[in-house]
Order: sequence, then C-alpha cells, then structure tokens
Amino acid sequence: MSKRLLLIDTTSNCLDLALRAKLAGWQVKWYNQPRGGGEPRMAGKGMIDKIEDFHELKRKWIDWADLIYLPDNCKWLDMLEPYRLQGYPILAPSTDAAELELDRAAGQKAMADAGIVIMQSKAFFDYDDAIAFVKKNPQYLVSKPSGDACKALSYVASDPADLVYMLTRWKSRDDLRRAARKEGFILQERKYGVEMAIGGWYGPGGW
Repeated sequence: MSKRLLLIDTTSNCLDLALRAKLAGWQVKWYNQPRGGGEPRMAGKGMIDKIEDFHELKRKWIDWADLIYLPDNCKWLDMLEPYRLQGYPILAPSTDAAELELDRAAGQKAMADAGIVIMQSKAFFDYDDAIAFVKKNPQYLVSKPSGDACKALSYVASDPADLVYMLTRWKSRDDLRRAARKEGFILQERKYGVEMAIGGWYGPGGW
C-alpha cells in the first residue's frame, strides 16, 4: 500500500515536493491556502489532488495521512500541536520552536541563555516608544520585525535620523501599527562586518 502525504501550505511552496512524492508512488493531498480575497491558487491544478475545504483537514485528512508536512512556521501550528503531542507524524516546528524565530526577543534570550554572545537589542510594541529610544541611544540602528511580517520591515539605517524617519513612516500606516502592537519588533545595535548563516538537517540519527 502506498504511503499517504498531507501537505498544508500557505503560498504554493509544496508543489515540487508534491510532484516528487507522487512520482515516487505516494498518495498526495494538498491544501494550498487561498489568496487574501479567497481566490484559489492555480499551482498544481490538474496535477495534484487539492483540498479546497480547510475544515476537512481535521474531519478527514489528518487521520488519513502517514506524514503531515508544513513548509511554514506561522500558520496552523496551534491547531496541530495537540496532534503532535499525541504522536501524529507531523514534520513542522512545534509552537515552542516556532516562537524562537517568530518572537525575536524570545530567540535572542534563548541564545543568550545558551551562552552565545549576542548583539544588544530591545523589544518594542509602539513606534513612538522606539523613536524616543533611538534619539537617546544612537547606536541602535537596526530594526527587525517579529511574527510573520513583511521582510521590508527589516531595516539597517545609516544614522539615527534615517531610522527615525523609517519608524515614522511605518507609524503612519494603520496595518503596521496593528502588527507592531500584536507581534512587536526589536531595535538592535548595528555591527559592521559580514553576516553568515548556517543551516542543518536533524533527524533520528542526529545532525
């Protein structure tokens, strides 16, 4: 009997995996979140069996699957956490793991607690508070959002006036003020040098 793969996706990230799994003989079901206006996404249409009704995931497909995969750490983790704790085969971060990336202050604290030397940062939920802070602490020239925010909100300023200008621009938008109140953002010291990233896979046998 072929294995069954359930993909729970936000922006068509799973199309390549879905096709490769199907080619390898897996049964594949794919929920691909509609666009903001409710318009269904056309990726994979006619190639992969797509789930149109989100509510069917819990009613039918979670128990159907041999493996459940989410490519995103911002959606539906709370819904799936009880299943993960019961031992369902879910390949996705736990809510605690996702928090380390989505909540920048929490991620910074976790690294500091582990003995990693980190750059100084301060968390904010209000643009006026952040603007006042930058005026008194001109070495804080980097702003990074928490949560599932637009990457354009990650900003490295050339001087304090530059950062105050950007914070003031963001403050003028209702949606960004709401996001700041809900998710927060950090201001960080600017350091000059080269930024590098390291990634790895972790499985039953370790790294």
